[in-house]
Amino acid sequence: MKTKYILVVGIVIIIALGVLIALRKPRSTDITDFTFEQLCIKNSDQWMVMETWRGGKKISSQVCAGCMISDNHFCTADEYIDYIKSLRNFKVQEESMKGMSHTMMHEVMAAHGGYQSSVNIHKYKVELLRASASKEVAFKIIEDNKPASNLEVVHDKIMHVILVRDDLKYFDHIHPHPTSPGIFSIPYEFHAPGRYRIWTDFTIDDMQHIVDFDLNVSGETEPEQDRLFGINVTMNAPKNLQANKTVKINFVVSGNNDAVLITEKSLTANAHMIVIDESLEEFGHTHDEKFDNDNILSFEYKFLKAGPHKLWAQFSVNGTDRTAGFMVDVNE
Repeated sequence: MKTKYILVVGIVIIIALGVLIALRKPRSTDITDFTFEQLCIKNSDQWMVMETWRGGKKISSQVCAGCMISDNHFCTADEYIDYIKSLRNFKVQEESMKGMSHTMMHEVMAAHGGYQSSVNIHKYKVELLRASASKEVAFKIIEDNKPASNLEVVHDKIMHVILVRDDLKYFDHIHPHPTSPGIFSIPYEFHAPGRYRIWTDFTIDDMQHIVDFDLNVSGETEPEQDRLFGINVTMNAPKNLQANKTVKINFVVSGNNDAVLITEKSLTANAHMIVIDESLEEFGHTHDEKFDNDNILSFEYKFLKAGPHKLWAQFSVNGTDRTAGFMVDVNE
């Protein structure tokens, strides 16, 4: 009994150390000049002999020599590398006690589904359910063959979904809601054909999960809608934007040459900024949390890669959501 207790305590300590190490530095996935064990140690993870674990649960009693990362133990290099690739650093905006916003890095679980109908992420299976005839966007989330029901409300919504066409010309931010056990859906019609990437963002047990899917949409192009509804927005950003360097970006809101004050919350924030690069690989979502009741939306952001990006600022005026989009070039 004592030996079993010591073993359990030891595993808990190793898991805790793994979590702390995971937050310290990015891991490498280049195994060209390394063995699996060498790569594991190079990444400051734990090489050990034990059963296979996923998400803090033992999924196999077979013992192997492998790599422990957070609460997962991997027996093969391929599984280990795939897991590292699923971990992406996303920027989140947080307001300090003095009202000055600052940026921190927040590690979340992420997975790319591509044209697959479903993808596994952490302990969950996420499936894109979208039938053209039903004119809706819907997702199914399963945990241990049971419908997931413990999604948490974040910024007033249980799920956030971003839809972007691959030329960055069409964008939307929608919020599916529970319609049956494990199913989250919303009526929706695409206004232009093409290839879209769809990101779904949900939180369970304080862990943020972001899954993206690709979808081909057919049909005819409808006239692009004015998403500002008579409001004018100009962007102020550094002329020389550089990757991996935090910058301040402001949007100035006006109408008929007069300032339009932002006095309403938009999903509990003063404003939102979505950032996506032309390859659809970088996805950022940050917030203006200052609530200054002025006409300036202020954000801090660190672009993760060079190349063209599009920024969408979202805010609310007179009870109507407004969206302004701007292209920027980011240098190395």
